[in-house]
Order: sequence, then C-alpha cells, then structure tokens
Amino acid sequence: MELKLEAKVHEYGNRDIRPADRSEPEKLGALSKLPGKWINAKEGLTTGFEGRGWNMIALPFFTDASGDFRVLASQYNETLDFLTVDGPVPNRGVDKEGSADATAQTDQTIFGLDYTQRIAQIAVKDAPPSSDMIRGKIGAGIHHEPGFMLWIRDQHTFIDYVVRTPAGDESEAKLPLNVARLASIPHGDTVTAMGVSFTRPGAPLVPEISGLPVHLQSPPGEPDPEVTGYLAPYGGLSGDNKFEGLFDVSRPWELLRGGIAALGPIRQTTTLHFNTEFATGGIVNIPFIVSEANATAMEAFFWIMELEEPINGRGWALAYIQNVLLDFFPQFGGPEGALIRWPHVSINIMCLDEAPAREPLHKPEEQDASNG
Repeated sequence: MELKLEAKVHEYGNRDIRPADRSEPEKLGALSKLPGKWINAKEGLTTGFEGRGWNMIALPFFTDASGDFRVLASQYNETLDFLTVDGPVPNRGVDKEGSADATAQTDQTIFGLDYTQRIAQIAVKDAPPSSDMIRGKIGAGIHHEPGFMLWIRDQHTFIDYVVRTPAGDESEAKLPLNVARLASIPHGDTVTAMGVSFTRPGAPLVPEISGLPVHLQSPPGEPDPEVTGYLAPYGGLSGDNKFEGLFDVSRPWELLRGGIAALGPIRQTTTLHFNTEFATGGIVNIPFIVSEANATAMEAFFWIMELEEPINGRGWALAYIQNVLLDFFPQFGGPEGALIRWPHVSINIMCLDEAPAREPLHKPEEQDASNG
C-alpha cells in the first residue's frame, strides 16, 4: 500500500448536491453509468430480469435435533437506486515532514454518489427447516441499505493487484484505490470498503466465491470430507437439492456465471472491486453482532455491462457477487480463540429503469472558499 501525494489546493465554492446524471464522467469516473434505478421487476412490465437475485447465509440456530446452525437461501427482487451526487467534496491535507513547516497543500477531491438498496424475497427455504416467522414470509423485506459510493479523483493510495480475464490471462499492476463504498445496515453494521475500477471489452470474470465455511472446504465449493456430517445442512440446498432447482448454496458463483452468459454478447464491462481488507477498510458492529455472528470482512464485485443486443429495450445490465464473512463457533482443530468463518453470499443481475425526476437538493451560492 502506497499513498502518493501531489501539491493541490481545492476550491470549496463549487460544491453541489443534486440529482445524479449518467452524462458526467468527469465527476463520477468509473461510477458514471450507475445513476438511476436498477431493478429486477416492475409492475405491469416484463423486464426479463425478474427473480435474478439470490443469497445464502449460515446462521446460529437452536433445535431439539443435533446441530447448531441452519442454512438459509432466498430468491429476491431488488431495487438499487443511485439518487444524488455530492461534490466536489474536499479532504484537506498538507505535505509535511515531522515537525518541519508544511511545504505544500495536498488536498483531495471526492465525488459521492448516494444509493438506497431494498430487497424483498420471493422464495425462501432453510435447512434444517425453521418457521415462516423465523425465515421470513414471501414478499417480506430482507435487506435495506443506504450508503455512498465514492469516486476518489486524486491523491490515491496504490495497491498491488492481479487482474484476471475470462480467457485465463493474469496481469499484475499497481492500481489506485479510486472508488469506495460506505454502507449502513440496520442489523447494526457500518462498512467502509476501498476499491479498484477498470473497464475492459467483453464479459466479466465471476470469481469462485464459495458458500461453505472458509476453513471447512477443499476445493472451493466442496465440503472437507472430515466435516461432511457437520455441514449436512448445506446438503439440503445444494447438489441434487439446489434451492428452487437452480441455486447451489455451496457454489453460488455458478448460477451467476450462467445468468451473465444468457445476456448474450457484452460490448464492455466496468468492474468495481470493493474489499474491506484493502488499505484502511473495515466493518464496525454493535456488541450483539460481535458476540453472536460477527461480520468481519466484506468483498464485492460489481459489473456494469453494456449489452450488444438490448433485452426488452434495455442495453445496460448491472451484476454483482458479494461475500460477507461471519465469524462464530470455534474452529475444529484451529488455534485457541479462532472462529469458523461462514460466508454470506449474494448474487444478482439487474437492468436500468428510468429514475423519477428529482428536484435539486442544493444550489451553491457565492461562498467564501476559506470556509472549507
């Protein structure tokens, strides 16, 4: 990780908060095609993207039978609405060595794109089975997340990054952390995940992100033979028992790969790769979460895809795979105090809908730049 600074003074007076616009790449960079409302379904209209959201999670669970956890799978429809852009937002800094006088202003410029994510399940099953009141009824909301995605225009921190292609090629590069995701979830979690972005021709490469516990599989998506009995709940929703006949909770990437392939030829893809383990990212949780099922890390790949052939008139698609690691229960044979890491994996493919007209929230007046 390396922070590279250059002399720069940010003028504060032109900051604006207003409806986001897809036609301003100079403000939002790699995020410039996100503004608007991304959907799976819309009343009175066939989008072709209905029910493409799926997730799986392992949860602590008390039952009179043996076992101490259950695996829950949901199929869902989502609305991901990118609403307003805020910027340029200044971060103030100076070039200074120790106690010596500063030699230059080194301000940073950021544009923030706020979003609201809402998810409602349309099918659900768990193993071992619980009840409707525990797993949630059909149509129930299962996720609500307000947040920001940030386009970091300058003063970048660089990381070593391996870029992989669907053809199997790999290239190493030092990439800037030029995007970030800030999220708040009403379970009691807040997330900061730094990220890299790049655009390439063709379809994205979907990584093999397994739904099985990190330390209890070999290879990815296959239970460790020594703990097959303990992981029996996964068997109720994988292999020959896939959820809704489609979603294998042990190998969630497979359904996403198939769904992206079904979109047809893809002209180009912008990748946004967020990870709380990049640089200074992390997750902060309320005490109960830390005690019972601690969310410790998050990784997410978002792909903004321009389609060669529009689907029902829609020429853009947004796909993602996200993995939140939950730590609970002692590891088998692991170091003292080490916990099992349980993946919570979500996948989806959405299309862009027309966002409703929105009034500007703020119009900057003449301001004194020194007030920044």
